[in-house]
Amino acid sequence: MIPVLFKPFNREEEICHRIKKTNKQEKENREEDINIIENDRKKKTNDLKILYVKMRLSTKKITPEFEASVKNQIEEKHLNVKIREAGEQDYPTVISIYKRAWMTSNTPISDLSSDLLRELNKSSKTKIFLAKVYGIDAGFVILDFEGEKNEIGFITALGILPRFQRRKVGTSLGIRTWKYFKKFNVKELRTEVYINNSNSKEFLKSLGFEEFDRFSYD
Repeated sequence: MIPVLFKPFNREEEICHRIKKTNKQEKENREEDINIIENDRKKKTNDLKILYVKMRLSTKKITPEFEASVKNQIEEKHLNVKIREAGEQDYPTVISIYKRAWMTSNTPISDLSSDLLRELNKSSKTKIFLAKVYGIDAGFVILDFEGEKNEIGFITALGILPRFQRRKVGTSLGIRTWKYFKKFNVKELRTEVYINNSNSKEFLKSLGFEEFDRFSYD
């Protein structure tokens, strides 16, 4: 028979061991609780994120034939659309169209004020165009540039009054957009659309835009 050797019992050492074991377990429990809370926070944050789709159109695709086909679509609607560059006196009109267009866009609203438009318009290359139909200001587009050499034409915002949507007013502004950017030899047109704004995405796709990325505003 092999003798079993017992370590002499030391009560103080045993108590210290139990305390360490308890502290270790408590630490593990705290870490687990922290992980649960952190994961829950991340999930809630993701749920609150506002996702946008980045879309682009290479200017190589905007051929004379493509331009002609788009213009024909406008002519078929027999709309007498007049487009002008907006001045500071037009800012209230732009804001009004923006707010009314938002109601049918399924998009989180962002603040648009005269001060913001004034700030945007400080750049000599930033332009705001207004479309008038039958004497009514029916839509607008805000254009800017991106890239180190301003090689990307960016559509910052576009809004059409609900009663004039799906009547090629947006397409008319699209033609004016290209006419403006073409002067600067941009390589690509880009814009951003809220992921659930299906109408705007379909409109842009009808003009040849393609999705290439997604991002979120926290």
